[in-house]
This record gives sequence, structure tokens and C-alpha cells, in this order.
Amino acid sequence: MADKKSAGGFTIQAQLGPLVKKISPKEIIDKKFATPVRIEQHILDYLDMESRIALSKLGLNRATDKSKILRLEKKIITTNPLRRDYIINLIKSFKENSLVLFQDVSGKYGRELQERLKDELPSDKYEVFYICGEVSKELREEYRKRSNLTDKITILVASFGTFSTGIDINNLHYIVLAESYKSERLIKQSIGRGMRLMEGKLEVVIIDLIDDFRTNKWDNFIYKHGIARKAIYANENFPVTKKKIKLQ
Repeated sequence: MADKKSAGGFTIQAQLGPLVKKISPKEIIDKKFATPVRIEQHILDYLDMESRIALSKLGLNRATDKSKILRLEKKIITTNPLRRDYIINLIKSFKENSLVLFQDVSGKYGRELQERLKDELPSDKYEVFYICGEVSKELREEYRKRSNLTDKITILVASFGTFSTGIDINNLHYIVLAESYKSERLIKQSIGRGMRLMEGKLEVVIIDLIDDFRTNKWDNFIYKHGIARKAIYANENFPVTKKKIKLQ
């Protein structure tokens, strides 16, 4: 739904009238108009102590550009082989359709995930599609239609920008947040992709990956993003469980 203060929001109000009441996801779920949501936050521990200390020193230095540190953290999460293996094995364990959301388009992170999944999963049982801004609307619509079929398990690897809104897929059971994102609007919209009703669908599971690079003196930015997302989930009354996972 468009923000009521955005151009789209004003257009909707001009056509339909002012907002009377805002209905929460919990109300919609309780009235059985949407699928229940369950959040799993997987806190990943894999960075060596030397690298943690180096990041910590940068973070504690007031002269350091904070955006530079965040870029370094993002580079770590998109290039670390242990983390990538974890995501691949996690997705391969799903027995129903999944959406994998990523942010890094220019670095080809999402494409690499899609290609590896496509290589490692049997083509007679799985379809793995890649969606970013360069993929045409016609092809996205074709992928959407394929996802709502039941003959194969479909995995959609998509950028946040192209798949967080405007996609109606009933047959979607898992959403993996493969990269850190802080925008409350995009997080809520991404979760909404999995809340479509479907016969026999009991819940949609959101896998929220949090990268823990903390030291005893400093908390890394991506870890703090995860804490902020937890507050978003709590505000929407979504049940959240946390799993601490040591990658080796």
C-alpha cells in the first residue's frame, strides 16, 4: 500500500477519500484474510577476531566515515563463502516455494546465488529464477505465474526493489532476507508478499539473516539493523525466534 503522504497515497485518497482506519497485519491475520507470519532471525557468527577488531577500531574512530564501514560489512557478507554455503543449504532444505531477497545488484551477488542453486538442484523438481530491474515486466509476470503452479518447487532470487511490492504469489511459503535492509516500508512490503492466502498454506516463514561482527567494545552496523528489524516485527505482533549459528 502506498504511503498516505506520498504522491501515490494522495492519488488514492483523491479517488477513494481520506484514510478512516489503518488495519494492522495482526487484525487481517486474525480475521483469516491473510496467512500467519513467523519470523526466524538467524544470527550468523563466522568472522575471525582479527577482522572484527579491525572493524571495531574503524567504528570507534570518530573521524571514520560510517558509510565506509557499512560498505565494508556489506562486502564481507556478499563475499564470505561460509555465509553463502549456509544460504544455499538453507534454501535447498525448503520443500515449498521460496523468495530470496537481496540488495547488491551491481556486485552480482543475487545472480551468483541463483546460478549456484540452479546448478545444484535437479531441474525436474525445481525452477530457479532471477529478477532485478533489468528483467522485463513480462518475464517477471511469467515467473509469477510459474510460482503459482504446483508441478515444481520454485525459487525466486530477487532484488528488494523489484519484488517487495506489486507481486501477487499465493504459493509462497518462505522469504529469505539474504542481505541486511533497514527500511521499515520495504521490510513490511516484503513480508506482505508471503501473506497471500492459499488452501493448505498454514504460515509464511521469514528467515532474517543477521551478521554478528561485534566485539566487547563495539556493535557492527548490520547487527544493529537486525535489532531494528526485530522492533518492526514486535510492533506488528509477529512471533520472532532467534537462533545463534556458528559457521565453520
